[in-house]
Amino acid sequence: MLAVTVWESDEMLQKFVESNPHAGIKAALEREMEESWFKRFDVSGEEVPLNILSDGCIQRKNIMPNARSVFSRP
Repeated sequence: MLAVTVWESDEMLQKFVESNPHAGIKAALEREMEESWFKRFDVSGEEVPLNILSDGCIQRKNIMPNARSVFSRP
C-alpha cells in the first residue's frame, strides 16, 4: 500500500507521529503491520495534490508534467 501525506514541516510531522490517536493506533497494530519505509521530498504548494498513478508512481504537477517518481522499498 502506498500512502502519501503532505506536511508543512518535519516538526509538524513528528508531533503527529508522537501523539494520539496515531501513536496509540500504531502501538495497537504493530504486530499486524508490515515493515514501513519512508521517502521524503519537497514539493511546492502548487504541486499539491500530487497525482498518484495506477502503477504506484507519483507524477509531480507544474514542474515536469511528464516526469514520474518511483518509490520502492529500500
